[in-house]
Amino acid sequence: MSLPDIVAERWRHGSVAEVNPGHVVLQPMSPEEAEGVPRDVQLTVQDAGGRVHLPLQIRLQELRYEPEHYEIALREAPAEALMNGSMWWAIVVFASEIDLPGTSLP
Repeated sequence: MSLPDIVAERWRHGSVAEVNPGHVVLQPMSPEEAEGVPRDVQLTVQDAGGRVHLPLQIRLQELRYEPEHYEIALREAPAEALMNGSMWWAIVVFASEIDLPGTSLP
């Protein structure tokens, strides 16, 4: 298990470079595996107009702050957002409207 890469603490562990795992080998898949997650159980978001959107990408980002910088962090976020010196951001990019079972889109 690798330690998180915290810039302010790199000097404690020494600098450890990630090792290139080499070539990636494709593995055969069954037709069922190749279909992926069924549409009716995929993560979707419904907007205020009732339209359903399928995220193209979801990214989580952790921002860590030293205690002396908490005031700077809280200029743009509520105090509840800072937990144990970190703030988490979820960035969601939507691909398109989708037609889920039982849902009709205009």
